[in-house]
Amino acid sequence: MNDCFMGCLILLQIFLTAAFAAGHPAQAPQPAQSSRIRSQSAAYLNTAPGVKYVGSKACAGCHQQICETFGKTDMGRSMSTVTASLLEKIPSSATVSVKALNRSFQVYRQGPDLFQSEFELDATGKEVFRETHKVDYVVGSGANGLTPIVRRGDYLFEAPLSFYTKTHSWGPSPGYDLRDYGFDRPIQEGCVACHSGRPQPDREGAGRYRDPPFEELTIACETCHGPGELHVRERKAGAPAPARGDLSIVNPARVPSWLADNICMYCHQGGDVRVVQPARDYLDNRPGMPLDDTLAILMVP
Repeated sequence: MNDCFMGCLILLQIFLTAAFAAGHPAQAPQPAQSSRIRSQSAAYLNTAPGVKYVGSKACAGCHQQICETFGKTDMGRSMSTVTASLLEKIPSSATVSVKALNRSFQVYRQGPDLFQSEFELDATGKEVFRETHKVDYVVGSGANGLTPIVRRGDYLFEAPLSFYTKTHSWGPSPGYDLRDYGFDRPIQEGCVACHSGRPQPDREGAGRYRDPPFEELTIACETCHGPGELHVRERKAGAPAPARGDLSIVNPARVPSWLADNICMYCHQGGDVRVVQPARDYLDNRPGMPLDDTLAILMVP
């Protein structure tokens, strides 16, 4: 009986294993494969946590032409301050009313600066209140639109009106057609991390940033290549580049294809929910490392 019983258990195990494999063709990585994946990532020395970012100016010392060309792309113009050239491209004044909110919003230029206001009118047309702030930063290259950011002390907030390129007009910023956020919608690091070079959020409060709020305004070299401290140090020291590839900095063209995809997925992978892994934050992600070490992107059935 014991031999027969054990034989049945073995057959049952074989059947269940086969059934599971048929229903789940994409198996989870086995320990050996997982170790191989991590070793591929660790091959690039600048993925280590202690390696510092140095900024695009350091890269331009040797790669000036590449930096100048990239600076003219949409990603190279992903964020800016308010400049005279920017103001020449957009309407300098507009008033937008949202009836559902009983609010009106206004954008206007005053000298070299751009301002936005929120106000309310009573039944007689008399102004009930008005709140006005100067625009400090603008998110976007203008390919699709521009969303202004205002700075209030140590905090950054989205402005109520955005400029939309397709209609060449100002309209409610994303979310403002449904709710009156005023000037109180904080700029979260999970959002601005994909629109700027190196934001400096202060962990003490949502929307709070150190001074300056950005180490580098636009998406830049190290966004896709990782921190350049080791690479710059070796080149300044005159160290020759290894014949089999320079491991002091990530080259997306040389990493395994899935890791190259992970670099892009950090900002361009859609999903219903983004969950930062325990004891991590958005800025812990580094090119050349598996994205799910830092961030899980989920779809809700």
